[in-house]
Amino acid sequence: MILRPGTIYGPGGEVFSPMLGLSLFDKLFVVFGLGGFILPYVYIDNVVDAIIKSLQSREADNRIFNVADEHGITKRQYMQAVVKRIHPRALVLYCPLGLLYAATAAQEFLARLLNRAPFLTRYRLISSQRSVRYDSSKIRETLHWAPRISFAEAAARMTSSTVSVSEDPGQPGRESADHADAVRVTS
Repeated sequence: MILRPGTIYGPGGEVFSPMLGLSLFDKLFVVFGLGGFILPYVYIDNVVDAIIKSLQSREADNRIFNVADEHGITKRQYMQAVVKRIHPRALVLYCPLGLLYAATAAQEFLARLLNRAPFLTRYRLISSQRSVRYDSSKIRETLHWAPRISFAEAAARMTSSTVSVSEDPGQPGRESADHADAVRVTS
């Protein structure tokens, strides 16, 4: 059996993935597009449930299944429910793809003139923003699998398990942590 999950998210994973845009030190999040893009996400516990269900069923033998949450969440919903709760003081900017494409082309040209590698290429930009929807109907019908954890519960679990960086680490009753690895800029 082969399981092909969507983009897996959950506690301990990347909070802000390259599919969303760019993060600058958890202080500024530049979201590619206006926020309506539907993310092909699947919560980690839902993937684990699909793996267990597949291992327990002979119906899964020699079959390929896509695994994705059925609730399509947009970038804007994810940013509000997860990222802004973990980083409440961060600035979030939504950049229209047309403007971003033009800026990417300009920095590619400039990088070529300076004989340097571009920070982002138009190809990577467009590739990261292609709408991908995983059809999980086969695993639902064959193995009677369904996502157990809703997006609201997943977001609550992620935000409660991630310690927000306090601007005043000495403030009583507040925990602080260095989240240098929690959100990475990936090009």
